[in-house]
Amino acid sequence: MTQRQKKKEPASWQERGYRMEDTECEHEPPINDQNDTGYLHGDRNGWDGDPFDDSAVDEQLRKERSEELELRKSEFWDNPEHPPEGSGIERSRRKAISLDGVKDRIRSLNKRTTVAVVAALVLLVVGVLVGVRMSLRVRTVHVSLSGDLDQRYSGEPTEALEERILAAIGGTDIRGVDEERIRREVAKDPYLSLISVKTEMPSTVNLSIRVRNVYAWMEWHGDHYTIDGYGMVLEKLDASVVPALPEVKLNVYKCIPGRKIELNNPQDLENYCTVTMEIRVLGLNTEIEEYYLINPDDLMLKTRDGYYVSLGKADRIHAKLRSMMLVREKLAETGRTGGTIYVGTPEKPTWSP
Repeated sequence: MTQRQKKKEPASWQERGYRMEDTECEHEPPINDQNDTGYLHGDRNGWDGDPFDDSAVDEQLRKERSEELELRKSEFWDNPEHPPEGSGIERSRRKAISLDGVKDRIRSLNKRTTVAVVAALVLLVVGVLVGVRMSLRVRTVHVSLSGDLDQRYSGEPTEALEERILAAIGGTDIRGVDEERIRREVAKDPYLSLISVKTEMPSTVNLSIRVRNVYAWMEWHGDHYTIDGYGMVLEKLDASVVPALPEVKLNVYKCIPGRKIELNNPQDLENYCTVTMEIRVLGLNTEIEEYYLINPDDLMLKTRDGYYVSLGKADRIHAKLRSMMLVREKLAETGRTGGTIYVGTPEKPTWSP
């Protein structure tokens, strides 16, 4: 066997009965050999051909495929939107449509659920706000009285006063109680003075009210009027009624119950309040019979035991009243009564019968 013949004797081809026509292409696989892949067995790096080469396909089959593709004669190309029943394309399309339907239903369900949840939350918040707003309403008024209760309100229940104030502010928002309106209602009774307003959540208003002390009386245009220690006119009396109270003499310009007295000289009212405050502090209320406060440079008092007391100006009133008390004690020890005590200079008081 020659060297050329050795090259033309691939054992595997001879065993399969193939005939080599081209001695130069001794390694080219025969046409229509479905078992030959173009590379030697065990040599995975020996591929020399085109991976897209369809030369191994039967020529007639390749032709039919080409015609169907070019002419679009197959059943698929007759109606691409509706592939043949049972085809892989139809099954895939049905599956995709079914999946899309499920997704749409899930989206719709999620949307409806979200809307329902949001609506429920909005209704809940609105309900809570309305409930809180309705609960924070004034429904109860409690009144606590202080001051001289024996003269006017001794043992008298406060229900009528509480009902009157509740009628004025009942149902309003307790967070913004109208204190001025309460003050006006309280002021309808000249004997009452509002001290403080405190709210108790959710619906109670507690009022602290002072009962004005009837401190003295005064005459104006033939009528008698009672006043407290701050110059508030409390009540108008008949001219024939003389209360068992000290009489105050002032230059009065106007006197209306429920309002403070108006004087020709506004300073006179301040002098009156200063003197009465010190007298209350020292517990001399029941010992004073008359106040002469017309002359601001020489304020005068008259005691029930017959002494006239000259205070001078409205300064150092506490020291002057203390000096007056000491002088009265000394006079009582010596058995003297009546006369005038001068305490304009409290350190050097004098007395004249």
